[in-house]
Amino acid sequence: MGEVILEAIVLILQIFIFPGFLFLLLMSFFIEWYKRKLFARMQNRVGPKYIGYKGILQPIADFFKLLSKEVIELERADNHLIDLSLLMASSIFIYVCFFLPFVGRPLISFEGDLIAVLLLTSAASFMLFAIGWSMSSPYGMIGGMRLLAQVIGFEIPYFILALVPAYITKSLSIFEIGRRMGSVLLSNPAYLIPWSISIPLFLVATQIELEEAPFHIPDAEQELVAGYFTELSGRRLALLDLAKDTQLLFCSAFMASIFFGAGSPFYQNPLLGFIMTMVEILIIAFFIVTIKASAARLAISNVLDMMWKYLVPSSALILAISLLLGGV
Repeated sequence: MGEVILEAIVLILQIFIFPGFLFLLLMSFFIEWYKRKLFARMQNRVGPKYIGYKGILQPIADFFKLLSKEVIELERADNHLIDLSLLMASSIFIYVCFFLPFVGRPLISFEGDLIAVLLLTSAASFMLFAIGWSMSSPYGMIGGMRLLAQVIGFEIPYFILALVPAYITKSLSIFEIGRRMGSVLLSNPAYLIPWSISIPLFLVATQIELEEAPFHIPDAEQELVAGYFTELSGRRLALLDLAKDTQLLFCSAFMASIFFGAGSPFYQNPLLGFIMTMVEILIIAFFIVTIKASAARLAISNVLDMMWKYLVPSSALILAISLLLGGV
């Protein structure tokens, strides 16, 4: 009986403290600070500076400042749907992080969780679209429609490219994919071909999912002010910022997990697994921010052409090569 109670206490601490809810919140704020500092340096600016060491507490201060601001209720808009969509989006992005091996092993893992995570992230993206669609402003509605068009296009190559490491390792578990990837590539070097080609394409698909430059079409400031979040204020804007920060954390950790193993190969050593995961997350986030800082925004027509004419066929071809190399 005592062992059962102890296991329950440990599980509760893992869910709410580390590597669960509190840890993911702090990591989301840290990744936001990291992104802002990198972006500022690349544009010859300073970035966050005053609150905390090197401004590391600035994202937390911004979050609580927004929570204290007035929420402006919109006329002729579905305010209840906006609130629900924001809560659902931020909750989903936090929940899917439980499937990632931040400390060697994830909190949740089962065969097929890769598909579940991909479906949940699609639902979260749809929640962001619902925010713009719920507004009476044309900026919000057009931004939401652009987001929907972008999401529909990128989901296909994103799913297909995620299946490449799944097929290489013969598993649909994120943890097992990461744990097996190194040994499979060493035993069958031919898989290095689809694996290495998938990585830059998956990075592009991730950039599209995050709506980062040059794919920040839904919130094109010259055309749509801020797109689907133009009229958000107060705690609504705080929740959206939290959702986007957690999405960046998840996307970086997800790519690190399925392509590079993240902390999975070190599942018996949580500390080493945590260090490896953090290093890989920061490296991937560095490339995402570098692309954002150096690329100009594309037109919506160019993005859709690129996705449907090049990214989708290329991802399907890479998956076909993986199947052929595996003898299927």
